[in-house]
Amino acid sequence: MSVQDAIELAYKPRLKVFLSADIVGSTALKQNFKADLTDVVWPEVIQGFYRNFIEQIEFRWNDGSARFTEKNGEDDTQKFFGSYPKFWKTVGDEVLFWKALDNENQLWATLAVWLSAVSSIRDFFSRFSEPEVRGLDIKSSVWIAGFPVRNRLFRSSALSIDEFEEFLGLLYLSDDVDTSQSYDFVGPSIDIGFRLASHSSQRKMYIDAATAYLLAKSASRVHDEHAEDLAELLDGRIGIDEGDIKKRLSIFYSGSEVLKGVGGEKKYPKFWINTCRHGTSESMREGLMFPNGRQPAEPKNIIAFCEKFYSERAQFLVRPFINNEDALSYSSKPEKYDGELSNMVHEIVEEVEGGSTLAF
Repeated sequence: MSVQDAIELAYKPRLKVFLSADIVGSTALKQNFKADLTDVVWPEVIQGFYRNFIEQIEFRWNDGSARFTEKNGEDDTQKFFGSYPKFWKTVGDEVLFWKALDNENQLWATLAVWLSAVSSIRDFFSRFSEPEVRGLDIKSSVWIAGFPVRNRLFRSSALSIDEFEEFLGLLYLSDDVDTSQSYDFVGPSIDIGFRLASHSSQRKMYIDAATAYLLAKSASRVHDEHAEDLAELLDGRIGIDEGDIKKRLSIFYSGSEVLKGVGGEKKYPKFWINTCRHGTSESMREGLMFPNGRQPAEPKNIIAFCEKFYSERAQFLVRPFINNEDALSYSSKPEKYDGELSNMVHEIVEEVEGGSTLAF
């Protein structure tokens, strides 16, 4: 296969969901000085957080998809699960994963598994005898990025022609490459995700407009039997503790806010999903403020809002779409997208044939 053919095959639109989990209270834990250095506990906590989170994602994904297959068959499992979430990297006390989306339904299973892993890490903290560790918690965030026009994958060193072809085939055709080694995802959607992550809390898992839009868009496709089966994947001690997956992953709206440096410095919507830990003062405070329960946003209103939002921010943002004719969002591809993609591929072919390229 020629470089031209490899690039044209590889550079097809891809949508990926990114998931972040960050320890709340870890800075204070690390600053707690003890004269006896053998009694310092934070290295064990941080290392255990990394290891356990990665293990929990693998276990819960494999177990959940197997149980879902038993009830619904392999075809439905592929629709709702698809490829496995992949570890991206750690940043300080934060761990990040990503997953390729073949259709919108896969967001439901992905978030159910993700939040169950969050709940299991809370259990991990609670098993320590030290009160400063037992008081730790997790905050999380989720966002979506489309590739390869607005967001790109970068490699830290140049590739030979053979390496380049192999890399393209692995990454874009099968989504199976170890991106934790010398690759990084970069782009405006990634920036938005990290900005939102800084606003998340133990109770509010902020999600970007794209995630809110695709969840709302696909809610009608998640039939009752699937919604109940997916809810079984979600730990009952986190967030809304009853109902099917659509109720338990209800989306709330808390206004909008400027996210520094992104979206033309215009206000960005603050959508979130309840991830509060049951039995905590935080969960009880919610009951004091909203004795009859906080009301989530209606899917139809989320869809209408997001479509208007993307229309008004077209200079900076692209409404998410999945390059799959079975996907609900397939028709959302921007009018000029194919032309931009064609021009980009042409430039990359010239770069590669010239002997140097870093961005994919």
